[in-house]
This record gives sequence, C-alpha cells and structure tokens, in this order.
Amino acid sequence: MLRLFGILFLLLPASLLAQQRFETQSVTIFKTGQAFYHQRIDAQATNRQVDSLFLPKTTPALGTVGFHCFDNKILSYYTYDGEVQQIEQSTRFSGPRQLLAANIGKTITLFLHEAESTSGTIESVHNHGTGGGYQLMLKGQTAYRLISSDQISGFELGERAVERLVSQSTEIKKFLNIRLENPKPNATIELTYLTDKLSWVPQYQAQLMGNQRIQLQLFATILNDRASLENVRLNLAVGQPEFLFSRMNDPLFDRSTVREFLAQLNNGGSRIETSPMMMQNVITSQRASVMTQGSLPTTTNALNEADLYFFNIHNFSLDKGHTAKVRLLELETEYTDVYTCNLNSRNGAGNTFRVNHAIKFRNTSPHPLTTGIIMFHRHDDENGFEPLGQQQLDFIAPGATGQIRLGIATGVIVDQVELVGESIKDEARDRYYRDRTVTFQLTNTKDKPITLRLRRTVNGYLLDSEITPINISDGLADRSTPQNQYYDRSNNYEWVIDLAPGENREVQVEFRTWQ
Repeated sequence: MLRLFGILFLLLPASLLAQQRFETQSVTIFKTGQAFYHQRIDAQATNRQVDSLFLPKTTPALGTVGFHCFDNKILSYYTYDGEVQQIEQSTRFSGPRQLLAANIGKTITLFLHEAESTSGTIESVHNHGTGGGYQLMLKGQTAYRLISSDQISGFELGERAVERLVSQSTEIKKFLNIRLENPKPNATIELTYLTDKLSWVPQYQAQLMGNQRIQLQLFATILNDRASLENVRLNLAVGQPEFLFSRMNDPLFDRSTVREFLAQLNNGGSRIETSPMMMQNVITSQRASVMTQGSLPTTTNALNEADLYFFNIHNFSLDKGHTAKVRLLELETEYTDVYTCNLNSRNGAGNTFRVNHAIKFRNTSPHPLTTGIIMFHRHDDENGFEPLGQQQLDFIAPGATGQIRLGIATGVIVDQVELVGESIKDEARDRYYRDRTVTFQLTNTKDKPITLRLRRTVNGYLLDSEITPINISDGLADRSTPQNQYYDRSNNYEWVIDLAPGENREVQVEFRTWQ
C-alpha cells in the first residue's frame, strides 16, 4: 500500500519488488513544521542506466530534490508520466447520521428509549432541529414511520451494511530514469527532499527539589500529520536554516505548466520565513543520540557548519495523525532566586510595586536548552505533587546561565515615598528641573535572606544614593556642551540590595529630573 509520504519503488516484477523499494533512512524535523526525508534504494542498472523508478504524486517535494549515488556519479535524470492508477481510501464514518445515510435502502433494527424495538428499511435521513439532530424515515411492511434521533438509543444494521466510507481518486503515475557516469550492474541511490506537516515542540518538566536545587527534563513532543514512520532515525533540529522556496514544489515531481512554475519561483524570492512559536535557535552544529528504549543522549562530533544541533532518536516509529513524547535530556543543578522590582509602575498589591520572582541556573549539560514551554512543580512526602506554574524557557547554550520567571513574589513588599522640590531653571541649558528625594521602603517577610534588584528609569540623573547603583546610561557623560542632546535621554539605574529574613529597610536616593 502506498504511504502518503511517498515511498518510491521500482516498477519491477513482484519477485523483485521487495528488494527494490526506496526505504526511509532518516527524517530531520524542524520546529517550523517542515522536515527533510532521506531515502535510499539499492537499484539494478543496465550499463549506465537505472530506469522506471516510480515517483508517486503523493510525495510533496518542496524546493529542490536531491539525488545522490554512493559508488557512482549521476549525469542526468528525467521524469515522464505513465499509466493512470486508481487509489481507494477507506475511512470511518464521522457519526451515526453519516453511517445511516450511507445505508439507505438497507434493513435496520432501531432500539428506542420509550418503546419496543422496531425494524424496517432506511428510506431517508435528513436534518432535524438543532445541535446535529436528524430524522430517519423507516419503511415497514405496510407503513412509513418518522423517528427522531433523540428517540433512538441504539441500532443494528442488517446484512450487507456499509460500515466504512470508501472514496476513490485517480493518480497519474510518474517515473524517473537516471543515467550514471560509469557502467555498473547495481547502484545505491539516495533521495533527499523537503516536506511539511511534521514538527516537534520542546516541553520541559522542572522540579524544585529544595536546598536551592532544580531537576530539569526536556521532552520532545513530535506531531506527525504527514505519513507513518517505521523504524527510522529521527533527527530533531535546534536551529533556523533557510527554506526560501519551501512553498514551491520541485518541478521534477510536480508542476502544471511552465508559466505556473515560473510564477512560484518569482514569488519564492520575496517570501519571508516566520516561526509560529518563535522558538528557533542557532548554535554551532553538534549531534546527540537517544534510543527510544531508554538511554539519554550523548554528544558526538559536529557534522557540518550549518549552525544546527541535532537530537537523534534511533528506531523511531509513529503513525500518521499520532503524537509522541520522548525524553531528550535530564539535568540537576543549583539555582539562585532573583527578585526584581520596576519602580516606574505601581502595579503591586495595595498600590505598592510588584516584585517578580525568577530563578537563575547554569546549563550543566552538554546539550542546548532550546526555547520551549516549561512547567514547574514541587514534590515531597508530606504534600505530594504541587504545580507551581508554567512559563517559557529561553534558549540556554551549554555552559551558559539562564533565567526563568516563576511568578510574583508576594512575600517581598516594595514601596517608596517621594518628596519633590520646586521647579528651578538651568540658565546654561535653558531648561527647568526639579530635585527629588526618594525613600525606598523594603520588607522581606520570607524566612530566608533574599537579594532584591530595584530598577528605575529617570528623565534626568542621580545626585546621591546610600547604595551605589548600576548606572546603565549616564546622562552626565558629557557636560562640555551645554546643549548636548544627551541630556534629553532617560537614565536607567539598578540597585542590588540584600535583605535578611523578616527585615524592614529604607534606602534614600536623590535625583534631578528635567521638565
């Protein structure tokens, strides 16, 4: 039976067909919903010619198709149309109404909610009422009877009933001939092409284990709407290669006219690739392997210079329309709490300033942590499983440090009192300013020490501070030119303050702000 992803085979006698099939060796899946298929065949050749390779049109080859020969060189290949093939597909009915309509004229026994069963021949089925209801006309020996779907508790079809929906389509067979450089009796030919309807989604499970340690597991959720995969090597790519012509069919496989192909070609040059999940990461090319039977990946040598990373899953099988989840890596490492407060917006409880809680940790695994969904939980003997939240983990390279937001820190309270001076004119700059004295009021209600980062943007500059801040953009960088426009830019400051358990603390700063 032909698979929708297009297994290619030689048009040979039945005795040779089994050993002349193109077999899928590997599939490389990107998070954009596109995938590369790599297939191979050990074909028979006559002198320098390999003839009549079957190319079903159910194979969507996007962009450019590549043919290669292991022990020979390909000089040319061409395609031609052959005989017409009828394809029959069988699917299940979507519901009882569709099943009954397909059996008009057949006998049926109906089991009713408030009456005895009744039998007859199905004469018609039509819509009735709302909510998908229908009405069935049943022909008995002497009379017709209308029965609503809400009266029916079940039914039994008679002999020769239609139990599956069968549809037929017509396909023109397309064949491929290949000419080789050297005459040999056999040729190992490889086929590579880009297709769609395959994707993978990275999902993380993170457990906070206590004592400032976190356990992280990366799972790959693989979505297959293209075709069934059987014992292939699956390559899950972390990266963003260019697929400029991924919406254009390769003309060797499928084109209607020269004009239509050229129109596709011209449109392809101006198209911009986008990622629906914004989860494309680019790093130095490496590869990791994982067996579906159990073991976690191990890093091997780099394969190319395309700035990609691959997780390999061996002996992988997945039917069309199915979804699988496979664990790719696991790490346990230390983390530190990060508490951050933006002092430019009062959006916390009780008109205070909201404090965001995040954790920071180092990726101690040899693999990248690709951008994906992460769910936090905690588990202990007393409380069992406790979900803590869900966030997005941004890309963290091997050995690098990353940060994930947990939520709002309700146990850390930040407020401020601000005294504003009168408006004074700066004659040299012909501008007015006000001096402001701000007192930060900080409370740590937690039973452990924390480090709090306070951030504030000022349309001016800092005059004095009890604690030296980090000055990201200093408005005083150039005082030599009175009209320097640098003074019109805002300055960003950050204070790093340690708070003991239960500590209340005030920190005073002074600003000069322009009007």
